[in-house]
Amino acid sequence: MKDNTIWYQINPNYFEQILIQQEWIDKNHDFTFFELVLEDLDRIKKLGCTGIWLMPIYERGQVARKGFGSPYAVKEYHIDSKWGTDEQLKNLIQEAKAKGFKVLGEYVPNHLAPDAPFLNIQEGLFYLDPAGKPFHDQDWRDTVKLNHSHPSVQGFTSANLIWLTKNYGFDGFRLDMAHYPLYGAQQETSFGSGDSLFWKKILRNSDLADLGNIWIAEVYDDRDKGNFGYADQIKLIEEGMMVYDKKTHDILARRLRYQRSSKPIQEQLFDELYIQSQVLHSIGIDIKQNVPFLRMPSNHDDSPGVRIYGGVSEYLAAFALLSLLPGHSILYAGEEFGLKIKPSVVGVNFCNEKGEMLETNHIKFIDKEKQKTVNDFVSKLLAIRSHESVLNKGYLLFCKLKQNDGSISPDLVSFIRYSPEEKEIILIAVNLSNGGEKSWGKVSEFFPTFDFPKYEFNWIELLKWVNPDFVEKGYKWKNLLNNEMSDKKKKEDEFWLGLNPLEVQILKIVVA
Repeated sequence: MKDNTIWYQINPNYFEQILIQQEWIDKNHDFTFFELVLEDLDRIKKLGCTGIWLMPIYERGQVARKGFGSPYAVKEYHIDSKWGTDEQLKNLIQEAKAKGFKVLGEYVPNHLAPDAPFLNIQEGLFYLDPAGKPFHDQDWRDTVKLNHSHPSVQGFTSANLIWLTKNYGFDGFRLDMAHYPLYGAQQETSFGSGDSLFWKKILRNSDLADLGNIWIAEVYDDRDKGNFGYADQIKLIEEGMMVYDKKTHDILARRLRYQRSSKPIQEQLFDELYIQSQVLHSIGIDIKQNVPFLRMPSNHDDSPGVRIYGGVSEYLAAFALLSLLPGHSILYAGEEFGLKIKPSVVGVNFCNEKGEMLETNHIKFIDKEKQKTVNDFVSKLLAIRSHESVLNKGYLLFCKLKQNDGSISPDLVSFIRYSPEEKEIILIAVNLSNGGEKSWGKVSEFFPTFDFPKYEFNWIELLKWVNPDFVEKGYKWKNLLNNEMSDKKKKEDEFWLGLNPLEVQILKIVVA
């Protein structure tokens, strides 16, 4: 399986505040944004992240501006001088790569700001509404939707991506609303259309294809509505992109915030992940070699994690699950300290007494004691993932945890990352109940996969298959979160997991 990157997603608007509030830098510093990131690379690396993700750093449009200007309303793909110089950006990327990071930039293919010079080059470059005015999607009044069937728009996209890669050295790009160029507008317009072959034309441009970029496609709403709601993801995966996994994020958010469920949470999560594996299998993707999903505990479009999931412990439980599944993961800068208030990307999150939106870009954290709890847990978990290769390259098997009466535990979730090549097994278990007593579940069998389609595949069979020494010589469990060792296990022992509410366990099998 390909190495899975843990991306540290940095919003330029708020990064300085994070470092000042956490006393990593003095408020009277004279660093530019690019220099601040450079100064912080060692901390980010120690945290366990392996990639740096820079949100848009380009010149923003001013026409119909929202707040202090959306980074996704790009005027020109020139670096905005308020973040630093071109040379500082190049130096940052070079130094980050020298420390082992991949560096991701962003590109916004669907639209430009209304005052973008490109829009004035010739007619037909953007949509017009029925009244003949520039058209924009959703409520993005500070943008104009591009006509993606126009050769000049396609050439503009290719040229920008090639130039940004070659000039600055980005390893790849997160592509904002990447499926929108494939479709026309969802309402009547008098001019403009999508192009279902848009990304095929862009990414197979020889000058771009030879650069070997990483592509992460933002795709939330599935406009095609087929293939279990993954039709648009399929189209982008087939062009070599990684896509967002928002669905497991939403399942966990609903469960942790409301604690109501018609079926056990392990079944809910397995069902969605199994659909993902079916989708990948249907288009010839070997899920043992490649899991092209980005798992998102939180990101710039979300509320802070402690609000999404309902509390500090709830956020950490979700963070553990989503960060230890196969695929890439992200840590939105500031979440490692427990963001409490996070303004929108345009700096608007408060209203005055008249209900008018106020411009602000102030962030707030949870209290100091809880900040330390969050930071210690996130740092420890990401360090474990960084150091344990089976958590980056291992395969996935979902456990079926049963109670004494044979029913599936409603609150426990557990899965195994394993590697017969490395003869390693790590088991991740989380109790998603936020109250009550300790919950117990017996690991007696596993959910079916393409490799093991029968439910009868059991614990001892797995041990023998991965490493016979686990059974012949006996084994112990090492809890990687606290380095405690369990008692010796024998072949005939039943294997039960017991977890307190919202407890996380990361258990590695070692030969006794």
